[in-house]
Order: sequence, then C-alpha cells, then structure tokens
Amino acid sequence: MTQNMRIQTLKQAALGATALTLLGATALTLIALPAAAQLATGQTTTPRGQLEEITVTAERREAALQKTPLAVSAFSGNMLAERQINNVREAAANVPGILIQTTTGVSNAARIFMRGVGQDNAGLFFDPSVGVYVDNVYYPRINGAFFDFFDIERLEVLRGPQGTLYGRNTSAGAIKIISKSPSYDQYSVAGDVAFGSYSTIDVRGYVSAPIIDGKVAASVSGLHRSRDGLTTDVGLNNQKVNDKAYDAGRVKLLFTPDDKLRVEVSLDGVYDKSDPFIATTPITLATKQQVIDNIFTTNVPGATGAPLPFYSDFYTTGAAINAKYDLGNGLAINSITGVRSIRTALILPILAVAPGVTANTSYNIHDWTASQELNVTFNLDKWKGVAGIYGFREYGTDREYYANPQLLRSRETDALAGYAQATYQVLPSVGITGGLRYTYERAVVSQLYPTLRSYEQTAGTNFYSLIPKVGIEWQAMDQLLAYASYTKGFKSGGFNSISPTANVGIPGREGFPISYAPEKVDSYEAGIKYETPDHKLRINPNIFFADYYAGLQYPVFFPGTVTSTTQNVGAANVLGFELEVNWQPIPELNVYASGNVQHGWYSKGWNGLTNSASQTLTVGQTKDLKLKNLIPNKTAVGFVWEVPLGIPGQLRIGGEWDHTDAYWNNTSNSNPLERTRSTELFNAFVAYDTPDGHWTISVEGKNLTDERYYATVLQVSSPTNPLTATYPADPLIMLGRIKFKWDVPVSRSSAVQSAAYVAPVQKPIVPKSYLVFFDFDRADLTPEGSKIVDTAAVNAKAGSVTRLEVTGHADRSGSDAYNQRLSQRRAETVKAQLLRSGFKESEIVTFAKGESQPLVATPDGVREPQNRRVEIIYK
Repeated sequence: MTQNMRIQTLKQAALGATALTLLGATALTLIALPAAAQLATGQTTTPRGQLEEITVTAERREAALQKTPLAVSAFSGNMLAERQINNVREAAANVPGILIQTTTGVSNAARIFMRGVGQDNAGLFFDPSVGVYVDNVYYPRINGAFFDFFDIERLEVLRGPQGTLYGRNTSAGAIKIISKSPSYDQYSVAGDVAFGSYSTIDVRGYVSAPIIDGKVAASVSGLHRSRDGLTTDVGLNNQKVNDKAYDAGRVKLLFTPDDKLRVEVSLDGVYDKSDPFIATTPITLATKQQVIDNIFTTNVPGATGAPLPFYSDFYTTGAAINAKYDLGNGLAINSITGVRSIRTALILPILAVAPGVTANTSYNIHDWTASQELNVTFNLDKWKGVAGIYGFREYGTDREYYANPQLLRSRETDALAGYAQATYQVLPSVGITGGLRYTYERAVVSQLYPTLRSYEQTAGTNFYSLIPKVGIEWQAMDQLLAYASYTKGFKSGGFNSISPTANVGIPGREGFPISYAPEKVDSYEAGIKYETPDHKLRINPNIFFADYYAGLQYPVFFPGTVTSTTQNVGAANVLGFELEVNWQPIPELNVYASGNVQHGWYSKGWNGLTNSASQTLTVGQTKDLKLKNLIPNKTAVGFVWEVPLGIPGQLRIGGEWDHTDAYWNNTSNSNPLERTRSTELFNAFVAYDTPDGHWTISVEGKNLTDERYYATVLQVSSPTNPLTATYPADPLIMLGRIKFKWDVPVSRSSAVQSAAYVAPVQKPIVPKSYLVFFDFDRADLTPEGSKIVDTAAVNAKAGSVTRLEVTGHADRSGSDAYNQRLSQRRAETVKAQLLRSGFKESEIVTFAKGESQPLVATPDGVREPQNRRVEIIYK
C-alpha cells in the first residue's frame, strides 16, 4: 500500500469513527432524554447541570483541562467511580489510542501501549515506553503498574511523547495517578464492600482528619481484593488457577505551617500474592476452535525442575514528598522526592513443549530506586512555564535460579537532566511555547551464568539526549482553544544478557552483555478543545503523526525458547485521529464518548528475530508490516443517568459499550492465532443513594454478554511441536456493592452558626479576600455579588495584584457530584466578570470545592445561604 493510499484510508476511517462516536452518543441521549425531561417537568427548581471541570498538571503546573494544549484524558475521582473504573487497566476503554492488558504470564504486570508503542515484557531489564507517575514520582517497572484505585483524586493520561517535561521512558506517553490529599476542613470516613462472581471480594476504606487546625492533616486508606481462579488446570489435578489476592494501603500527611509552604508526605505499600497468569491449553490452527470453546481450561503441568508447580509474589513500598513554597507574584519552588523498593518473584510454566516437559520462565527481582526533582513554576504577565533539574538512581538484581542455564545479574542506572519550558503570550489570545531537556544517563550491568562460567561479566555505557518542543496555542474564544506542537521523545537504551556459549558473530569472542540503542521519535500533533458557553458539551479532537526514526525497541525471542531480548527494529510511523466527547444535556444525564482511528507500520525493515519465536525475518519481509499492539479503531460510548423518580433518595443507572478492533500481538503479522479478535463489550450498573447521602447500594456488571476471547498471545515453537500460548480476558463478572460516606465539617468558633443569611459587611480598609454569595441552586451573579466582584477587581489593580485565586463552594442540599459542578460554575462566573474587568486569563486560577469546605457547619441536605459562595483571594 502506498503512503497516499494509507493516508486516504485513514481519513475515510477517521470520518467513519467520528460519525459513529457522535451518533452513538446522540442516540443514547435521545433514548433517555424524553423520559427524564417529562419527569423533571413541574419541579419548582430545575437544576441547570454543567460538566465538571478538571484541573490537571500535565504541563507541570495547574491548569484547567480545556486550557491545556495537549492530548490529555483526565478523570476525577467521581468520574472514575461513576464509570466503574477500578484500576489502570479498566481506564483504557475510556482513553483513545491506548491498549492496557496483562503481559504473558505475569498477572500483575501492565502491558501498556500508547499509539502502538509500549513494552510487552516484565522484569528488571525491560523499560516502559509509557511512563507511570504516582503522586508525581516515576514508577520504573511495569510489574505492579496496574494500580488498583481506592483513594484517587485524579487520573491523567498524556497521549504522545512527553520527553521535555517528563524525560526518559515517556516516548509514547505518560500516566499520572494523583491520590487524595487530607483535608483541614472536615473529618471523612468512606469505604465500600463488594461480593460477586467467582467469590470476588472487594473491601476499600478511607479516613481523613485534621490533626492541628489549619496546619496538619492526615489520611489513611486501604484495599483488599480477592477472587477465585478462573481456569481449571487438568495438568494439575483440576486445580483452579489465575486467582487474585491483592492488598494495598497508603498513609498521607499534609503540613502547611504558613500560607506559603505546603508539604505532603505519602507512604504506600502493595502486596500481590495472585497466581501468575497461566495460559490456556496450547493451541494450533487445527485445535483453535476446540480450545476457544473451553477457554478457561488448561493442561499446563507444573514448572519443570522447580520446587513448586508455579509461584508469584509481588511486594512494593514507596514514599513521596511533594513540597511547594509560594514566592508570590506568580512564582513557586517545588520539590519532589521519591524512593521505592520492588520485590517480585515468579516461577511460571508457559506451556508443555514435550510430554512432562514445560517451557519455564522465572525470576527473583529486587529493584530499588530514588529520585529528586527541583523546579520553579512561574505565571507572570506574559510568561508561564517551568524550569528544573531531575536526578534518578536505580539499582536492581535478578536471580533466575530455575532458568536453563541459571542466570544471576544486576543493573545500575544513574540519570541526570535539566529542563525548561515556557509559553509567551505574543498576543492576548496567542501563545508560543518552547522547551528543551538535556539528559545524561549511565547504565552498568553485570551477569553471571554459574553453571557455565565461574566469573562475572560486566559492561557499561552512556546515553545522551537533547529533547526540544515547540508549540503554538490560540484561544480563539473563551470556549475554544486550538493548538499545534512538535516534540521529540526518548526511551533509554540498555543491555541484553547473552550466554557465554552463544554465538555473537565475532570469532573467538564468547557471549557477553550487548547494548541496544535508545528509542527516539519525532511527534507532530494538532487539536482543538471546545466547550459550549453553557458548559454542557465538550468536544476535544486531535490528529497526530509519530515518526519513530531510530531505535524502536521490541522484545524478541530466541527460536524454540521463551528467552527474550530487546532489539532495535528499524523505524516505524503512526498516523491517527482521536476524539473525546462529554455531554450534559440535562442535569440528571451525562453522556460520554471517546474513540480513535490510527494506522501504524514499519517504515524501515530489519533483519532479525521476531517475537514469534519460530521466525527470523528479513528487511523485505518486515517493511510495511503493521505495528503490533496497535488498535486501529477503538470506540467507547457510555452514560450515567440520575433517574428523577420523585422518591426519597436517588436512583442512578449507567452503561457503556466498548468496541475494540482486532490487533496483532506479534511483529510478523503471520500467524492468525497471534491476532486478538475484535470485541464488543457491555458494562452497566444500577445504584441507589439513600436520602442522607451516606449509603449507596449498587449492582455492577462487566462484560455482560460474556465475550470469550484472548487478550494476550505468545507463540512459542520447537522443531517438533509449534504451539501458541494464549491468555483469556475476564468473563462476565457481577458484583453487589455497598458504599458508605460521612463528612463532618470542622466546627470553628469563628464560624457563624445561624442558618439565616447575613450580608457580608464591607470594611473601609482594603481586604485581601472577598466573599460573593449566590442564590439557591444558581450560578449567576446577583446585583450585590456583581458589585463585590467589581470592588475586588478595582482594589486588586490598585494594589498591583497579579494573581487571583477564585474558589467556588456549595451548600449540602444536593449530591456531592452535582455540588462539585455547581461550585465550578460559580467560580467560572466570577472569573468571567474579572476578565471583563481587565484581568488576564493567566492571572486567575479557579478551584471548585463543592460542599467540602462549608463556612457554616450543617448536616447533609440543609440549604445554607452562607455556604453558597465564591472566595476571591489576592496572591
């Protein structure tokens, strides 16, 4: 296929995907809207629902999602809960262009591919292409990277290379997980318990409390998740395998000694004793259908020569310190400190290659990392951006006692980087961005094959990268942002362990650690972000082209074994279109959709092994093949509906349809067994909230049509028995869940306890903060409120104030989600008035606190005039 034909095909597919996405969202809304509108008619107060606005830190500083000129998907904690997203893998359905599945055999390792580029292999010597960050600290391995959610404030998925601001190992994108901060303003207790299919048990809990008023607060959260095995292994006396046993916890401490310094300390731990991922009965083309009909049955015997038939143990602990010191005038210093220890052991029989003999994989890894980052963020008259330095240290060991031959090895990495990125407002509505990052990295590895040699072999090398970014953004109107950018991405090089007895192609030279080159990419992206003036419809499309011009890294296998190494496989191109839509047609109904159309191919062939272990392809055979793990078309359409039945409490229903095109799991595109078929999945829930808002009872279902298919595939071959190991996706899972939540506001003596409205008295001295009050369930300014905003603007200009914080609040008469949206609308209304008074967009930062920080403590459901407010604070 020629380049022009590819582009034309992609354009046609993009139009089809866009139409499908919008059509699905529209159809779903039209089904639900008439009934909701009819039931809502006649109510004395008709809420005017708006979309929740999310603040993100994708550019290493706080900004509204719709003002951030990047392809980024963002989900608040409320959105994650409403869409039944419980971990990183489940978030993939709602993110364009991404594939997240389990790797072959390692149940706790996340195979994350963004726009067709990522990492298949778990272990110490395999780096990701999609960086994962937990509370701003880089997580170095894909082992344990699924991260079950239990105290999450926000999830951000940055699509495309992020090399300038995030550095190494983000050549395809980045995932940021931000956990909840403790609160000074209320005591919180929340949690849930769920039971369901295959003896599933989910238990989650969260407690937050102030310790010293306005100075110290703490939170504790925990999670337990277990499930029986899904697969019956007849090779192990019908033992159930592939069970789940997962526990996690986090402790956070928030310390703000004054109004300038904020320090947040986080300690977390995860223990995962789940089974390794045992494959189904090995299949050939002749037995494919028979195995699919019995997809949760296998006959893989135990690991040959190991003390246990199979074994998996994963444990990680980490600590993070995020500190911020506000220098005033739009300047702040930030420090991010992180340490982490990962211990994981695995004994896994892949499949039987002969009667009574299995192809095994095993490792025993201890990985320790530490990082330190210092940066300065600035938001000045015409400049905004960040500049900083970053240091990273990693030391890890891998003991493969049950490999053949045995292998003991270690890895040591030191990285240092400096970076800066800034946006200059050349016009009030036009900004130009420039950025640069320089990285130096030193990698040293050692290996010992004790059954082959009595001495250790060591090798080391240095890697350097200079990563630029340029971009332009145009705020065509307050609701419309257009942007375009060019950037580079970088993934570190590394080393493969090569047996001393292997033929390395050099006469007289024994096998030794051999390095492979870094992965480099040029990426071009353009998009728009549009939100209607009434904040009820949000449409974010973008297009991209990525040129992996050097060093694309793929794991490849030695024929007839399960031993893999990393190889640079020439060059590749990816061209695509992505779309996200969110619609709030009425306050009770939210409709969301996302989709992508993309095409990726190897633009330059190479000679070498492929990840189908039986094949060695040539340059001519590899050029123009499709990228593995790239989903050509993926579409999701869903809704959440608060059914207005006029009964005490609130009934909510939600559903989602997820379409995923077929994709290749191997490089050669040759064996149809290595292609995961296209799927149509349906998820849904029904939930009831009690009138006091403390309890929720729900029934949840995933994969409601019980689709049976392989999510991950590995072809392993021997001269006499070519076979394919396949790993099934989860079947239909039903859960019943009970949630509870109590928020008790802190009573302060200065708080006014009367529920009667008392108009704020404007003192003759010029204050540094102002309160603007709102009518019940309204977000428009009263005449008195408009005067207060104008007064705040005049005094701010007189005092040469260049930064205003505008924070919206609501009383406790509605649901948490609705009050969160209402408080955001109020903050945006005040911001709009300040903009009309002559302030610049860059000088105003908005926050939405919902009902979490009342001025007057009240029980749930109470309409309190003084809590319906916006605070304007000079900074």
